[in-house]
Amino acid sequence: MFLLQIRNLSLSLAMLFLLIAGCQKEGGGGSTGSDEKSLDAAAFGGLWQTSCVKDFKQAKFNSFDQAEFKGNEFINSFSLFTDDACSKLVSTRRQIGSFSLTPNSNKNIKNAPDKININLERIELTIYSQAMVNIYNEVEYCGGDWQRKTPKIISQKLCQDSFEESTSSIFDILKIETIEGVETLFFGEKNDTLSNATSESKRPSTLNLARPYLKVEE
Repeated sequence: MFLLQIRNLSLSLAMLFLLIAGCQKEGGGGSTGSDEKSLDAAAFGGLWQTSCVKDFKQAKFNSFDQAEFKGNEFINSFSLFTDDACSKLVSTRRQIGSFSLTPNSNKNIKNAPDKININLERIELTIYSQAMVNIYNEVEYCGGDWQRKTPKIISQKLCQDSFEESTSSIFDILKIETIEGVETLFFGEKNDTLSNATSESKRPSTLNLARPYLKVEE
């Protein structure tokens, strides 16, 4: 694959590594408002993680997602690996912001999911491959100055491509289900148009049952 010109290759790899396959998809949705009723966030507190699976957008890689609730802070991490055991880390992308919860208002649907609104404050990308660091610096991708294992804040303005804004809002749903005695967290099922979580009108209406998160014991 290194027969391509360095610039074309680097931009192709940039898109490869920066695509998110996690449960959250950013967008400019505006303010989430302040008139929400609060749920007990303690039920969601801590670190949740999906299993290591073949990345559905990038077949040569495996990935897992993490969702962490700390007080009113929300951190979503998406990590790419080159092996099936998710031990050889390539990159980690972290979305960091605050969240608010709204209880289900549809009393006609038993055990319906609750709403979560996330206000992103920044997006960080950490590269663990020295070869990728060299390529990014060669073409000054996202401003250059990349260092291995060092998080870098990224944004559309900085990267000058189709990368999403680093500050935006996410309108999602979530639910904790007990499956065979194990608490399992689900977020909403997204698609690219009708329910991509970028606005209130595009909030997902069904849970993504194919992407369960299990609690990581501390």
